[in-house]
Amino acid sequence: MHEQLLPFETPALSTTAWQDALSDRLQQPCQVVYGRSRSTPVQVHRQPGGPTRVRLHRFFETAPGPVVEALGRWIHVGRRARSASRLLDDWIAAELANLPRPDVSRLTTRGQVYDLGSMLGSIVAEYVPELLESPPDVTWGPRRRSKSRRSLHLGSYDPQTRIVRIHPVLDHRSVPEFFVRFILFHELLHAAIPTGSRPGSRHHPPQFQARERAHPDCAAATRFEEEHLDRWIRRARRGYKPTPSPI
Repeated sequence: MHEQLLPFETPALSTTAWQDALSDRLQQPCQVVYGRSRSTPVQVHRQPGGPTRVRLHRFFETAPGPVVEALGRWIHVGRRARSASRLLDDWIAAELANLPRPDVSRLTTRGQVYDLGSMLGSIVAEYVPELLESPPDVTWGPRRRSKSRRSLHLGSYDPQTRIVRIHPVLDHRSVPEFFVRFILFHELLHAAIPTGSRPGSRHHPPQFQARERAHPDCAAATRFEEEHLDRWIRRARRGYKPTPSPI
């Protein structure tokens, strides 16, 4: 007779198991999906009157019981749960360190309209010179349909792989070059100013914010994003078609 496994002693946790565990701990419905984001391995979206949506990196399939408890505690009370936050941070850091490094030969710097590789050197030299000796790799993100209706990450920086990814929705003739360069600068600033590990959030300390505001295109880029973000979300949900290049 086989010994019955206790909850969370299984080799892999399904999203359903996570949903049940987090719903029980938070006393509210949760929806859980797996992803592969290294920069934000935990993403939490709370909806008034709806379920809390949680996106976890695929390595959470093998999370031990204490990590399950810590994640539930962290989602419930945030960084005030200090011991849970430390346990979660340490476990995530170890899992990220064990992931294989991406094949940089597969990174795509040249898009259909803009070439991120040609922008990198001048942006680093002018705005983040501390990266001159060892700049991060840059690439356009994958051209796949987004499921989000309310938000869109235009860029990301992964401190483990030192790769900056820019959302391909910006590789379009309707998006001015100054805006693409500003988003790339923003992510390079993350590489220049370590912001620590904070699951599910993008931390911008005062030093980061001051340098970002000092960029001459900051105000214009902020206005442009506010005016066009809804359109980009819709475009990302529809998918991508080839765009004739003006350059």
